[in-house]
Amino acid sequence: WKAAGRCLAFNLVSASGFHVARAVEGTLERYYQAFCDKTNTLKSMNDYIVQLEKLTGDNAPDSKVVAELRQFKDDHRNPLMHPRVVLNETDARMLFAKGEGIIMGMAQDLQQLAIRKEVVATVAGAVQ
Repeated sequence: WKAAGRCLAFNLVSASGFHVARAVEGTLERYYQAFCDKTNTLKSMNDYIVQLEKLTGDNAPDSKVVAELRQFKDDHRNPLMHPRVVLNETDARMLFAKGEGIIMGMAQDLQQLAIRKEVVATVAGAVQ
């Protein structure tokens, strides 16, 4: 994330976009691991999103966050990986803001998951 900000500050806008995508992907991996209760890594951003979309119930991630991840992948991340795609400053700043929002959404969702797990553990401990 710091690299994305530095690149944006020095007007290396396509590089900034690439680092934003990598930061979202890195956060997504932890997000997937927490919600799926797994430690493995998957091959693509799409694989993570598909697994998250399959989850239901109280421990499922916020569907809005998952929808934002899919849109980010389809509309921004995948096209940005093409070597001929070059961002302009406006696009890079919008992508930076979008990446920040998605990371914040995942962080908030992870916080809520931790609270739910703590409540379940407390109730289970009280029952015993």
